[in-house]
Amino acid sequence: MSGVAIYMEGGGDSRDSKAALRQGMGVFLDPLKAVARARSWRWKLVCCGGRQEAFGAFVHALRSSESTVVALLVDAEGPVAASPRAHLQARDGWDLSGVTE
Repeated sequence: MSGVAIYMEGGGDSRDSKAALRQGMGVFLDPLKAVARARSWRWKLVCCGGRQEAFGAFVHALRSSESTVVALLVDAEGPVAASPRAHLQARDGWDLSGVTE
């Protein structure tokens, strides 16, 4: 493994609002970032704006990042009664087959 990439919903459409969210989430996730950096892994946090944009970027990264852990952070948009994967497949129709939780 060579890195961690997190694709997340949020930040709106402007560069400034995405930068502000990325900065805040960077502080929040700093303990995880420190673990990754201690192992000499690359760290990437991407604020994608909308939900579909985050999913699209996540799927693209999965296909092109063989040695990187790729994660998706999106709002649940409601109660999660099943596994996160089942919830997202039922709610959004996303094909998450082959993706581990």
